[in-house]
Amino acid sequence: MSYTQWRKVHDNVNAYLDKEGQMRVMTVLSLSYIDLPSYLKPCFLHLSLFPEDYVISTRKLLLLWIAEGLVSEKDPHSMKDTAEVYLNELISRNLIQVVRMSTLSGRVMECRVHDFVRELAIVKAKEQNFFGLTNYTTDPLPPYTSNSSLFSSNCRRQSIYSDIEMHASFEHSTSSLRSLLFFNLGHEICRISQLDFIGKCFKVLRVLDLEGVELVESLPSIVGKLIHLRYFGLRHNGLKLLPRSIGNPRSLQTLDTNNLKKVPNA
Repeated sequence: MSYTQWRKVHDNVNAYLDKEGQMRVMTVLSLSYIDLPSYLKPCFLHLSLFPEDYVISTRKLLLLWIAEGLVSEKDPHSMKDTAEVYLNELISRNLIQVVRMSTLSGRVMECRVHDFVRELAIVKAKEQNFFGLTNYTTDPLPPYTSNSSLFSSNCRRQSIYSDIEMHASFEHSTSSLRSLLFFNLGHEICRISQLDFIGKCFKVLRVLDLEGVELVESLPSIVGKLIHLRYFGLRHNGLKLLPRSIGNPRSLQTLDTNNLKKVPNA
């Protein structure tokens, strides 16, 4: 055999061994998921919404878990403490990696999810129709997933990584959507008209996160129709003003923003 032929055999064998190794890792991780107590499984599945290698603010993560109803409400005054206990349990089980800790309090400030763990979360989340994922350019899906199977008319959660304009042009049938997270990994500038579909199509949303979405204008007033909203993320998007209709969601727990010049009297 020629060198080229031997090289091809060598590469094929390595690819086979790599695949076998990955499958063994996924099998072990699957056992870790099965071993999770029932109250931790939804929090673990929620991690599937975040992009690959994405550094997650734990402050934000805990607030999202609470708004999603993933944290026990037996004692409302300590729900954030309970959420932090859940976080630390997932860390102790090596399902979440610590990125940064506070030097003062010792609390975890930022975290991320390993690629294999994220792939497991995506697989399990799809099995339970926990989420949908819209991504066109930046984050290839695991080889055993397909784009067509990520969308469902009764999906409760959706994550959009890029190409907001394309998504805004779709005809959406997910009227039961409860949570919509944008990540805007392509750093696109967004116009008001591109967000109108949110208020028109997803009127029972509890969580809407527009962090990092670069807005050139204010929010559309139609956002005020999201009366069930509990968490509204508006950090790092240049937004200075909010419409008066922002006061309509009477269940709003968190308005997460860092740029506003003035909050309207609503």
